Amino acid sequence: RLCLHAWRLDIPGYEMITAPLPDEMADWLPKQTQLPK
Repeated sequence: RLCLHAWRLDIPGYEMITAPLPDEMADWLPKQTQLPK
């Protein structure tokens, strides 16, 4: 979840998202918002 927190900090508009996103949801997000696995 630590990685998710950093991901959220980079995207203020997505702060409402607190639960880990599934791979399918990650694909839905812009590539620039995706962190290297």
